[in-house]
Amino acid sequence: MVLASAAGCNKAASPTAPSQTNCTGAVYPNPATSEYALPYAAGTARTLSQSNCDGFHNDLDWFAYDFDMPIGTRVLAARGGQVSWVQEQYVDGDHDMDHANTIEITHADGSKAQYLHLTQNGAQVRQGDRVERGQFIGLSGFTGMTGTRRHLHFVVFEFIDASGRKSLPTTFRNVRDPQPLVAGKTYTALAF
Repeated sequence: MVLASAAGCNKAASPTAPSQTNCTGAVYPNPATSEYALPYAAGTARTLSQSNCDGFHNDLDWFAYDFDMPIGTRVLAARGGQVSWVQEQYVDGDHDMDHANTIEITHADGSKAQYLHLTQNGAQVRQGDRVERGQFIGLSGFTGMTGTRRHLHFVVFEFIDASGRKSLPTTFRNVRDPQPLVAGKTYTALAF
């Protein structure tokens, strides 16, 4: 497997940001062979408001991406798998940390992807459903700890033991730009 280096993750932590040692030297999968596509429709563009190792995502989500999205934007499965969890009862504007409407998909290799901050009753899938990459799975929203930005929080992770998980460096096959993706840039999803 060809891998890309994590040039964007070798930043020093600011005095107020958590330690970012987990990101130094991270190895990313080759985008050309990535199993993931951007979680929004081909031909559309989204700005990345937060990227990997930026000091805002905690240890569980070092490698998360936050894509700016208006409420009601169609969210697509970045990779196929089985829906392992759906939470959709919270209303937009409910910013309690534990109230992020979420869809979780488990992949064939046991890794999981989470799609957070969806709108109330916006899930288009149910627990146990099988989904394909690019399938419409839900509608973006403004729930959970979102700050002032309406966005989709996307993260891939694996469990390391019964007490915890770790996020995984992720690339996308339908992006022309170098990866990992960089906060502040706008990315157009290409057909795959």
